[in-house]
Amino acid sequence: MAQYTQEQATKDVKSAMNSVLICEDLGLVADKTEEQEFVYDQNKVHLEIKMSLPLFVSTLNEEQATRINNILN
Repeated sequence: MAQYTQEQATKDVKSAMNSVLICEDLGLVADKTEEQEFVYDQNKVHLEIKMSLPLFVSTLNEEQATRINNILN
């Protein structure tokens, strides 16, 4: 497996914040369709995976980390 680099972590933060926006928007939907649930769950799993990488976590600023943690908790 290739080493996870700071460059990759920085790119992943941008990608993760897209997942945050999707989850935040779908989180407001009271009666999600099956497709919306699937999209929400996939984006949440993406965030869980990224948050398991210490370099990714250390690359987040405080607001980003808070928004991700609000989704995961």
